[in-house]
Amino acid sequence: MWGAWSEPLLEVADIVKVDFALNGPRERGLLVTELRPLGVKLLAEKVETWADVAQALRIGYHYLQGYFFSEPEILAGKDIEASKRSRLQLLHEINRADTDLVRLEQIIKREVAFTLKLLTHLNRTAFGFSQRIVSVQQALLLLGERGVQKWASMVALSDIGRDKPFELVLGSVVRARFCECLTGLAGMADRAQDGFFLGLFSMLDALLDQPIREIVARLPLAEDVCAALLGDVNRLGRLYRLAVAYERGDWPVMLESCATLGVDPAALPELYLGSVEWGHSTAVPDQARETAR
Repeated sequence: MWGAWSEPLLEVADIVKVDFALNGPRERGLLVTELRPLGVKLLAEKVETWADVAQALRIGYHYLQGYFFSEPEILAGKDIEASKRSRLQLLHEINRADTDLVRLEQIIKREVAFTLKLLTHLNRTAFGFSQRIVSVQQALLLLGERGVQKWASMVALSDIGRDKPFELVLGSVVRARFCECLTGLAGMADRAQDGFFLGLFSMLDALLDQPIREIVARLPLAEDVCAALLGDVNRLGRLYRLAVAYERGDWPVMLESCATLGVDPAALPELYLGSVEWGHSTAVPDQARETAR
C-alpha cells in the first residue's frame, strides 16, 4: 500500500503498478479511487485469471500484466470455429510421420491462401537466400522436409491465433526456439525438432480455448511429446518445465530442472535472449498487424 512516504513519487509518476496477487478485489477498487485523481495510469500486475482481467477493466485499470493471456478461456459446449479447425487439420497433415516431400508439397499447395502466406513469410525472414522463393517445391529443395514442416507449422499457428493477442503467437515461437536449443544442452540434440514442436504447440489451448488434452489428440506428435504437453515428467517434460520456469523467473524450479537434466544454468540467459531475438524476427504477424507496421 502507498502512504505519505510515497506522495512525492506519485507527483512525478506516470504509471503506478498494483499487485493483484497481494491485493484482494476490495483493495484493488480502493486503490483506483485513491490514485485516479492524481492523474496516473494504473497497471494491474500479476493478473493470472480472466476473472481478474474482467475486474481490472471494469474498475478502471489502464494496463494489464500477467499470464492471464496464456490461459484458455474454456466455455462448455464451445467448438473450434471452422477456419481454425481447418488450420489444426493442416497442422496434423503437415506433421504426419508418413509425409514425404511430394505429399508435403501437395498438402501445402492445395491451400492457396496458406501457400501465399508461407512463401511471403519465407521471403521476409532473414535466411540469406540469394534468390526469392517462388514455389513450395523450391522451398522444399532449399529447406528440406523438416525445415518446411517447421515454417509451415509456424504460419498455421499464426492463422489459428489471429484473433488472440499477438504475444501468444510470439510467446509460442520464442518457447519453441528455447526448447529446441535446450535439447542440445540436455544431451538430446537428436530430439531438436520435437523440442521445437513441444514449445510451439504448448499454448494451443489458449489459442483455441480448448483443453490441451483434446488438442493433442488431434496432432501426430511423438508419444513423449504429447505426454510432456499433458504434464508428464518424462525427459522432455522436464525440459519443458525448465523452459517455463525460466520464462517466469521461477528460479528454484529452474535450478532443480537444470540439475535433473544436467544443464548448466549459466548458459540459459544467452540462450533465452537468442530465442527472444529469433522469435521477434520470425514470428508471423497476421495481415492486419503486418499492414499496421
